[in-house]
Amino acid sequence: MSLTNKVALITGAISGIGLCCVKEFLRNGVKGVTLADVNVEKGKEILSLLEKEFGSKRVIFVKVDVSNQDEFEDAFKKTIEAFGNIDILVNNAGILDERDFKRMVDINVNGVIIGTFLAMENYLPKYKTYDDPVVVNISSLYGLDPSICSPKYTATKYAVLGLGRSLSDKTHFEPTGVKILTICPGLTETAIVNDIYEKHPPGRYVNILNNFLPTINLQKPEVLSLAMVKILENFQNGDVWLVEDNQCHLLDIPSRFDLKKKKTFSIETC
Repeated sequence: MSLTNKVALITGAISGIGLCCVKEFLRNGVKGVTLADVNVEKGKEILSLLEKEFGSKRVIFVKVDVSNQDEFEDAFKKTIEAFGNIDILVNNAGILDERDFKRMVDINVNGVIIGTFLAMENYLPKYKTYDDPVVVNISSLYGLDPSICSPKYTATKYAVLGLGRSLSDKTHFEPTGVKILTICPGLTETAIVNDIYEKHPPGRYVNILNNFLPTINLQKPEVLSLAMVKILENFQNGDVWLVEDNQCHLLDIPSRFDLKKKKTFSIETC
């Protein structure tokens, strides 16, 4: 799909991957972008900078806690009021906090579910500009592989992957016309990696992090925004892409029937 004259709503849009996506979308010809984020003060600051660079009529900011359905729906309504249409939702907002996993689940899982279903059922089919609306869900490298450092975070990202794979089936696509794209970033320079020790319990997690952190290489968030634009140009409904070490990989996720079975036995019932 081309981004020209499209309208996008991006969550977690005032820093990191989200902000880079906003800028890259604007550079590639979108008519308008809504910045959805919970931080009002910083949101207004970023909005002012973007207006100076790209023009005041191409960007708006809406305060959104993605776990709050009313606030999320308000972002869709304000997007349509400002730009007349909406074609793309990028569910990017996410946190890592192994100490407060309930809040993490609210944002990483519930927020993605709320946004995806609002987009698919209520807004993208009705207010699309053309015939190729899409929801882009940001999972993670740890939606594919386990993380011994952050098992609760890993669980939230597995959920995002499962949601996208389920909703891309034709039984959902045919009545809505909305495609689902899942992108799994590798380790990236974002706020998620800030204060990493404070976001994990004490004890064995300290040793795990001490061993893990010196081994990692972080890619720039700009890599994800450039990758997303390129992937959007020619993707198929249900695609899962890994963006890691500045490389983009279209993944073939096996079904349970294709998995290697290490052991099998039968159960007899009466």
